[in-house]
Amino acid sequence: MPIARYTSADIATTLEVFANKPQVWPELRKSFGQGILTFDLISTLKGADKFVGSETFEVHEELPPFRTLKIGDTVSGGATTGALITFNLDATADVDTYYHYYPRVGQSFWAGCANLMVEMVIMSVTATGDVNGATITAYKKNSLANTGWHPADYIKTGQVFPLSPAVNAGEGTAATTPTHTGYQHFDYYTQVLKDALGFENAEFARERFVEYEGIGLYNHEVARMDMNLDAAMESSIMFGNKTSNILIVQTSLADSTSAKVYGTQGIWDWNTERGYTIDYTDATDFIIEHFYELAEFGESVGLPASTWLFDSGGDLLRRIEKSCKSYITNATGSLNEMFTPDAGGGMKDLTVGFKHIMIGGQTVVLKPNYIMNNPYLFGISTLGLKDAAAVYPIGLAREGKTGEMIPNLQLIYRGLGNFKDRKRAFAPFLGVGGPKGMFGSPTVLEGDISKIHALVDFGLVYLDSWKGVRVVNTSYTGTV
Repeated sequence: MPIARYTSADIATTLEVFANKPQVWPELRKSFGQGILTFDLISTLKGADKFVGSETFEVHEELPPFRTLKIGDTVSGGATTGALITFNLDATADVDTYYHYYPRVGQSFWAGCANLMVEMVIMSVTATGDVNGATITAYKKNSLANTGWHPADYIKTGQVFPLSPAVNAGEGTAATTPTHTGYQHFDYYTQVLKDALGFENAEFARERFVEYEGIGLYNHEVARMDMNLDAAMESSIMFGNKTSNILIVQTSLADSTSAKVYGTQGIWDWNTERGYTIDYTDATDFIIEHFYELAEFGESVGLPASTWLFDSGGDLLRRIEKSCKSYITNATGSLNEMFTPDAGGGMKDLTVGFKHIMIGGQTVVLKPNYIMNNPYLFGISTLGLKDAAAVYPIGLAREGKTGEMIPNLQLIYRGLGNFKDRKRAFAPFLGVGGPKGMFGSPTVLEGDISKIHALVDFGLVYLDSWKGVRVVNTSYTGTV
């Protein structure tokens, strides 16, 4: 109940107040015009909240276990079906800056096409010590079949072929050459977000705070500030950019030097940088075939049967509902008896809505994105985000250096040991004429005002972001 006489207490965060009542969160979000946020969902993943001691931290993404073979600019031989063909490796795709390369003696690769596929076996690999990596020779494995198939006709500069992960070997032969397991290093940064409340001290005569024993004081204005920070976190998690502009600095209170303002790279930016794009226009519309395109992409990145979160604007979700309905009814514009069940008395109920779509072996979970739909945030018409979606798999990824399996999406907060207040910190400052002892602090402000300052220090880790997808309507150009 509201307290009539304030006692010494801290300010409670919404997270602390409703930690044991998570069912309150949706209703509280609605009261502020918000919905369930993406970072709410990330936080529900086991182990998805982590604390780090530094503003910068590194994660190592394990590289895919399989490799392809790309032919370089020197190819010779292979004029007849059983002839030896010689080639080097593509300098940009298959050779690193230290001239390391992958193919080994005995590995197979396949050339040709589905109509006529031929297996080739690598016979020798000779290091060149330069950007070509190695000179490789190979024979057609079955030289008696398809005698009109000549290696030189099908193995040419720039072509890419599948490469067997292990080698062919005869009995009693020597061991093959071991290879390195690689990983890609990423630096991540935590980002500080701040907000503040200011009160004329006379307002405390009608402000009503609720005291939660052992936690602190809480009221509607504190909840509003919490929601501001939540929306700001969501904006960074979805659309944030890392800070590379050296002019974005602020003055440090500690030593008056310039403090860099770090930025969190969001899901949309990662998908743009490393992932795949599915595009459509107002004229072509978003149709069911686009989900088959997503399924095809999933197969290409090793996700033949996965669950994807389709984090979308409302206009695109409505396009999807309409296209699915048309697909089901062959675009006749009417639903058959299967989709208009009898509600009794001869009346029919019409329900058109899709929570998830199972297609091409993939399960796509449709989620309205609150900030993409809010006209005071990213729902502004010229951005085109109401007609767009960020799509990403939900699951585990291997941390390349430690080998640990962790959620592919993680929220990182600053904190070490018992010090974890920067996940959400509130600090009150009492002014003259304010309620003495209410905030557990002495009068520190000269004026007839009091303030509450809030801070969150967080970052996002997004592993395997090369498996992510952007869906965009290219009819939007961002100009007026």
